[in-house]
Order: sequence, then structure tokens, then C-alpha cells
Amino acid sequence: MSEQPFFRAAARFFRKLTPRARLAVCELPLTLIIAGLAIAAPTLWPGLIQNWLFVTGVLLHGVLFLSCLLVPWERLAPSAGLAIPILDLVALWFTRNGALSAIPGLITLAIFPLIWLSASGMLSGQA
Repeated sequence: MSEQPFFRAAARFFRKLTPRARLAVCELPLTLIIAGLAIAAPTLWPGLIQNWLFVTGVLLHGVLFLSCLLVPWERLAPSAGLAIPILDLVALWFTRNGALSAIPGLITLAIFPLIWLSASGMLSGQA
């Protein structure tokens, strides 16, 4: 019951953001987790940094976050932003396959782009 005002306030705050800021906010949780993995990898999983699939995935995640901040999303169609979570799935494929032996549950991070795609409503034509 007391959660309703919180959710309404959060929805109002999110709607006031620019498209660029919305994309960055949606991408931020996955980016922070991948950055944490990249920072911890040399210590916890020494061989992981030599795996080109893992490194490619981490770099793709970084490029995707930077594109959220640098691309003028205001000038593009509203559905153009859906390219980010779709490309997140590609970057997660690289990251997961590079770290499969060291971090087998990494594919669970796919929940972030999948929730983003589902919540957008654009895939079903609701937006």
C-alpha cells in the first residue's frame, strides 16, 4: 500500500529524463556488474583476461554504455534505443562464452536486457 507513491514518483522521475539519460539509467546496472567482473578478473580468475571472448564482451559492454551517453537519441526514432538491450545480449554471449569455465552462471545477467525489452512495450506494439 505504501509502495504506490514510491512507484508513481519513480515513474514521474523516469519520464522527465531525456532519452539519453533513460538509456544510461537502464544500462547502468549491467555495466556496473560487468565492470566489477572486469576489475575482479585478474585477481580471482587470472586466466580470464587472456581469453579474447571475455575481453571482447567486456569491451562491447563499455562501448554500449558509452553509446548510451554519446549518441543523440533524441534525434532518432523512439524504438532505436532498443538496439542497446539487443546488443547487450550479443555482448553477454561473448562475455559468457569467454568465462564459461570460471563463471558458469554468467548468462543469468541476460535478465537485465530481457526485462528492458519487455518493459519497453515496443516489441508488442504497446508503446
